[in-house]
Amino acid sequence: MRRINIELNLTLRCQLQCPNCNRLCHLFPNRGEEEDMTVEQVLRFCNQLASSPVKVKRLKLLGGEPLLHPEFPEVYHHLLAAVEEGLIGKIKIESNHVLPKPDVPEHPKVHWAGKPQHRKRHLPVLWSPRDMGYTTKGPCVMPRICGPSLDAYGYSLCSAAIMMFRLWGREDLYRDEFPGDWPNDFQEAIDTIYPDCHWSMPEDWLNEHVYPLNATPQEALGSTMSWGQRLLRHDGRARKARW
Repeated sequence: MRRINIELNLTLRCQLQCPNCNRLCHLFPNRGEEEDMTVEQVLRFCNQLASSPVKVKRLKLLGGEPLLHPEFPEVYHHLLAAVEEGLIGKIKIESNHVLPKPDVPEHPKVHWAGKPQHRKRHLPVLWSPRDMGYTTKGPCVMPRICGPSLDAYGYSLCSAAIMMFRLWGREDLYRDEFPGDWPNDFQEAIDTIYPDCHWSMPEDWLNEHVYPLNATPQEALGSTMSWGQRLLRHDGRARKARW
């Protein structure tokens, strides 16, 4: 049985405004619960997974801040049931540690993770390799490590692609069905957004430009032309129908 990793973006809301947020919570802090995933969508995901020959090795439950979701305990129980059924190998919950841990059952295959703000590090997420004259080569390592992403509007190449689909006007690149043939299912998405995603920069560049939040140079907080033009034209909200 083949297994892939996947990220479940339960909400795009967050209490913090970290400058390294590739969901752009710091630029669009007023997104409301209307963009949260519903419990029904989580169940739809579990049902698709049950009928797929490909299962999930590791599911990251994140956002935004997943604990802001008003129905987090119910979502947790449904995902725990999927673990018990063998559909999901393990769950990693990425929290920013602002809210207290909810009263949900512990499980050996559930790991509570995430970094508090003082331990976070920053990459210039609004810098386009294409604008800077870099030629991107090969598949991005992050989607291969973290897997595809699911949010309230469907499956995307990765979690960083959520906002890139919106800003680049390519929300048609979302998929409705569980991507068992990833990354082939997202080849057009890779070709579309990869040249403008900071994760496609060379590894030595990434290592050189990662900064602690309290020591991020001002220029790393700005945007290159492609990002800047799209940010001016967009309010951060989805333009497509919900999944």
